[in-house]
Amino acid sequence: MDKIFIAYNYYTLGKALSLIRNNESIGDNTIIYYAKDTHPFNNKIRSACKIILIRYGNEIAKMKDGDFILQFPKFSIIQILANWINSNLLGRKILYVVKNTIKETPSILYVFKDNHSGEASAIEWTKKNRKLCVNILIEEGLALYTRKSSEPQRIKYYHIKRVISFLLGTSAYPIFNLPQGRHPAVQEILCSNDNVLQKSELYNDKTIRKAENFYNKEFSSYFCSLVLGSSIDKFLFRDYDYIFLTQALVENDIIDFNKYIETLKSIIDIIAKYGKVLIKAHPRELIDYHKIFNCEKIYICPNILNSLPFQALFPLLQNPKILTFYSAIGNDIKTFQKIIYTYPLLNCENLNKSLDNIFINDENVRVIYNLEELEKILKSSIS
Repeated sequence: MDKIFIAYNYYTLGKALSLIRNNESIGDNTIIYYAKDTHPFNNKIRSACKIILIRYGNEIAKMKDGDFILQFPKFSIIQILANWINSNLLGRKILYVVKNTIKETPSILYVFKDNHSGEASAIEWTKKNRKLCVNILIEEGLALYTRKSSEPQRIKYYHIKRVISFLLGTSAYPIFNLPQGRHPAVQEILCSNDNVLQKSELYNDKTIRKAENFYNKEFSSYFCSLVLGSSIDKFLFRDYDYIFLTQALVENDIIDFNKYIETLKSIIDIIAKYGKVLIKAHPRELIDYHKIFNCEKIYICPNILNSLPFQALFPLLQNPKILTFYSAIGNDIKTFQKIIYTYPLLNCENLNKSLDNIFINDENVRVIYNLEELEKILKSSIS
């Protein structure tokens, strides 16, 4: 049976390659990988399996005579519609590749999100034109577990967006900004917390299956060397007591820079009292932590490793204690000690409410609500 994956970062690429390596069934394996013009992608990765690379940039906002990007007010109608056109142009490219890849034979199309133009267009097309193809959504982050309603909301510029999608031949489904996993063309969902989804009536029309661990020590070593082009031993010192995983909170406009850094420093200062701590930045972050932290017990993950998902790095470390604001790592790996989540310290009411709903019954997670509680936990763990 042929298997086709639509991936878009190293995290989803790793999961696709893991499934391919662990499944020895007969058939072709193809990864459709879309990435920005600036995204590194070496020839060693191409040799792992059949990979079709789709490059994209800001087609609408880029000047013809150079690389200067036009800047519009962030929430202006011009910027909103330019982003929508760009998304649908990319979606059209992805759909074109899917149409020329999936045959009229038994096959599986794996996607990591069903509410993006490319993936939504692809699964709608296969459902209509490839009856022997099964559409499977693989968990990516925490988006599957949101309790947001499936009812379409009032959408700004709905009619204009609808016309753009129609003219470009792409799905109108992303217009409604619905959560992942709700698209009717998805038949199965592969996830870590299968019990949570099976209890929800929102997924009654889908088969829910538990995903096994994608990253063991052997695959992590293989994948990291594949992305880096050489052994990871050149870049990674493994003997840390704690790892703190950051998020792209400033880049996503969830919190302002000064408040974010103040909160992070207060957390890291406490952790450093009890051992060596490595700060691993999120792949989308732009902050240079070398300029912020200067302490012999605080280490900053090399930039070349920040593009890698921590799920791939963790099996290669000496079982450090993990702390984060709200990384999805708790879904992907199980540790001997609970993962400490510190998002309440950010004091973002809407964020806290949505995350509390996700983590409230998670036995792998410990949510802390103040710095005194954090210090008490760390102190007790070494006594």
